[in-house]
Amino acid sequence: MEQLLFISQEALADKLQETASLKADAEEKARLVSSHSKACISAIQTEAIQLKASLEEGRVSILKLANSFKASKDPKLSQLSSSLALIKRLEAAEAELQSLCKIHESEEFIHNCINRNDLASAIDHYCSHFGLPESTIKPSSVDLDAPFVNAHFMSASDYWRSSIHKCHALIHKKLSITAAPFLLEISWPKPIDEHSSKSVMSDLITLLGLSAKLQHPRSILDSSSLPTTPFAYMIEPVELLLSPIRKHFKFHFHGNLPTNSLERPDLYFKYILKIMKDQQSFFEESIQLLLDNDDGNSINTTTVFFQGLVDLITRKVCQDLHMLLDQPSLFLHTIEQVFLFEEQVQELLSFSVGATAFEKGCSLVILGNDTVFSVWVDLEKQAADTRFQKILSRSDKWDLTLSKMYDIDDDHMTVLADQTKSLLLVISERMSHLQLEHQRLVFLKSIQIPILLKYLDLMKQEHWHHQSTFIPVNDARYTLQFRGDRISHLARCLGSLHSISVFLSTYKTEQVEKMSVLIQEISKTAIDDIMLDICESLWEYEKRVNWLDNINDSSASEPVAISTTLQEPLQIMRHYFGCVEKSISPTLFRSLFLRPVTKLLDLRLWEKVIMRSQFSFYGGCQILLDMRLGFMNALQPFHPTPAALLPRILEASTILALPCKAKDTDSFDIYEFMLASIENSHDFPPMLERLDIFHLSIKDIQEVIGRRIETFGDF
Repeated sequence: MEQLLFISQEALADKLQETASLKADAEEKARLVSSHSKACISAIQTEAIQLKASLEEGRVSILKLANSFKASKDPKLSQLSSSLALIKRLEAAEAELQSLCKIHESEEFIHNCINRNDLASAIDHYCSHFGLPESTIKPSSVDLDAPFVNAHFMSASDYWRSSIHKCHALIHKKLSITAAPFLLEISWPKPIDEHSSKSVMSDLITLLGLSAKLQHPRSILDSSSLPTTPFAYMIEPVELLLSPIRKHFKFHFHGNLPTNSLERPDLYFKYILKIMKDQQSFFEESIQLLLDNDDGNSINTTTVFFQGLVDLITRKVCQDLHMLLDQPSLFLHTIEQVFLFEEQVQELLSFSVGATAFEKGCSLVILGNDTVFSVWVDLEKQAADTRFQKILSRSDKWDLTLSKMYDIDDDHMTVLADQTKSLLLVISERMSHLQLEHQRLVFLKSIQIPILLKYLDLMKQEHWHHQSTFIPVNDARYTLQFRGDRISHLARCLGSLHSISVFLSTYKTEQVEKMSVLIQEISKTAIDDIMLDICESLWEYEKRVNWLDNINDSSASEPVAISTTLQEPLQIMRHYFGCVEKSISPTLFRSLFLRPVTKLLDLRLWEKVIMRSQFSFYGGCQILLDMRLGFMNALQPFHPTPAALLPRILEASTILALPCKAKDTDSFDIYEFMLASIENSHDFPPMLERLDIFHLSIKDIQEVIGRRIETFGDF
C-alpha cells in the first residue's frame, strides 16, 4: 500500500509540473494575443488557476490519506479510487485547455493572413480547422458532475462557435471588400452583357470560386434566418452577390424614400423579380459551375439565390403587416401581389433542375400566422359576397355570353353563370396558394361553399317559378313563342348549372352532387314540357288507326306529301329544339334534350301508331314518307344522322312500305320477306341489311309485318 501511495504521489508531482509548464505556455501566448481575444485568454487563465488549485487539493487529500494509512494501517481503497478519478478529470481538463489554445492559435493565424491580404491561405486554414461539425467539440470522456470543470466544458462549444463566426465574418468582410470593385464595374445587379470587361469578369469568377470553399451550417452563421429556408448550408458566392442587393433593397424599401409605400407593394416585387430574370442565366451558366461536383449532389445556386431574394420580400411584408392589418384594401392588395409574385417565380423555376418549392414560402410565412389568416379569410369572404351580389343584380344576367356557333363545343353560358364561374375561379386560385390542408378546408367552407349554396338556391327558385307559372293549353297566352321562351330560359338555367358543375367536378363536394341532381330535375321538367306539347299536337295523327288508302287500287301512285295532321307537331318540335339548341352547347343539347325527347317520341309512335293501326301498301308508303320527309327533315338541322334518333319507327315504316309484288329480280315483296322471317332462312339477314334494319328484333319484325292488311291471317 505504501508503495502504491508513493507511485501516486510521484505521478501527481509529474502532473503538477506539467500543469505549471502548461500555465507558463498559456501566459506566454496570452501576451501575444490581440486586443479582441484577451477576454477568451483571460477565461483560459482562470481555468488554469482553478485546475492548479484542484491539483493542490488533490495532492493534499492524497497526503492526508497516506498519513492515515501509516498511522492506522487500515486500507481505504475507496478513497484512493476517488483520488485517482480526480486525477483523470484533471487530465481531461488539461486536454480541453489545450484544444482551446489551438482554436485561438487558428483564429490568430487567419487574422494575420487576412491582414497580409492572403485570402487563399486564410480560407484553406479555415476549412481545415473549422471544417468539422460543431458536435465534435464535446467532452465525451469527462465526468461533467465535477463542479469546477462543468462550466469550462459547457463553454467549449460556445467558444468554438464564437471563433468560427468571428473568422467567417473576417473572411466574408474581406471577400466583400475585394469583390466590391468588380461588382461596381459590372453594375451589379444589372444584366451582365457582352460589353463587360472580360478581365473583370474573370477576376470576379476567380474570387467567387475561392469563396465557394466556405460552406457551413446556416444555423451557426446566421441565427436570424427564417425557418422556411430549405438550405442547410450558406453558399458564400451567393452571399457575396446577395449582399449589395440587400443593401439596395434596404435603402429603397425600408427607408424614407417614396419607394417605401404601403400603397405600392408592386415596386419591390417588380424590383426583385427583375433581378431574378436578369441574373438567372448568369447563375445557371457561371456560378453553378463553381459548386458542381462529381457525386451529383451539387446545390442549385439559382434556387439558393432566388431564395435569398424571396427572403427579402418575406421580411418586408412581415415588417409591414401590423400597418396593413389596419387598412383592409391595402392588405388584400399586398396579399394578391404576394400570390402573383410566387406564380411568376414558379414560372421562372419551372425548367430549373433541382428547384424546390420555396417560392411559396412567402405566403406560407405570412398566412401561417393564425390572426393574419383569419383576417384575410374574412376580407376575402366579404369581397366574394359583394361581387356575387353585384352579379345577381345585373339586368342581363340571363343573357347568353356566346353566340351560337356549331364549331364551338363549350357551354353557351348565361352572364350569371359566366360571372359566377369567374368568381369561383378566383376563389380556387386563392385556395391553391395555401400550403396547409386545414387552411384550404377553412377557406373552402368559409367562402366557396356559401357562394355555391346561394347559386343553387337561385337555380331552384327559377325551377320552381317555371313550374308554378304553368299556363293551360287552352289559354290565349299559351302561344308558340311563349312556350319557346319558357323552355329557353329553363335550358339556360340547365346549361349554367352544368358548366359550374363541370368546373367544380374535381372537388367532389356535396354541393356538386346537389347540382347534378338539380340538373336531372330541370332536364326532366323541360322534357316533360316539350313532350306534353308534342303529344298534344300528335293526337290527331295518332287517332288514325286505318291506313288502308287505295287498298283495292294497285295502280295508285305512291303519296308525295306528308300527312296534314303531322305538320303542327313537326312545327312545335322544330321550334322547341331550335330554342333549346340556341341556349346550350351542342353536346349538352343532344345528351339532355334531343336524345331523351326523340327516344320517348320513338316509343310513343311505335305504341300509338305502328302497333294500333292497320296498313295497306299505300298506307305504309304514307307513314314511311311521314318519317323520312317529315321527322327526318325536321331533325336534320339538330343531328348529323337523324335516322339514329328514331330507329324503331323508321325501320318499321320501311317494312310497312314493302310492295305486294316485287318490281324486279333484285327486290323482294312483303310476302317473301314474311316467309323469310317465319323460316328464319339464310336469306333473311341479307334482306335486313338491304333494308337497313338493325334495331328491331325478330318478334318486332313479325309484329310489324302483321300490321299489313295483305298478311292478315298469316300471323
